[in-house]
Amino acid sequence: MQELVRLGAPEFVLQYTVRDGAGARIKRVDVAWPVQRTILELDGVAYHDLTAARDEDERVRARMRALGWRVVVARRADLGGGLLPGLVRDLRREDA
Repeated sequence: MQELVRLGAPEFVLQYTVRDGAGARIKRVDVAWPVQRTILELDGVAYHDLTAARDEDERVRARMRALGWRVVVARRADLGGGLLPGLVRDLRREDA
């Protein structure tokens, strides 16, 4: 998360619980910007490469997207590229 701070990301919440319209818990996500309704999920290979885990991840992410959340998924290889700077740029634009 230090990289998000270094890039100047707007204030974020770690381990944020996403809820549906009735208040039921959908999932606790890695990083969230609730005002911008944006989520950053950091997928590790050991768990998220399993077929059952991938299927469940996509089902839950589709549900969050249906509720208006933008879901960004990053793997270790993505962290050194342009994914985080692009995300921060978008969030700062929305925050302005």
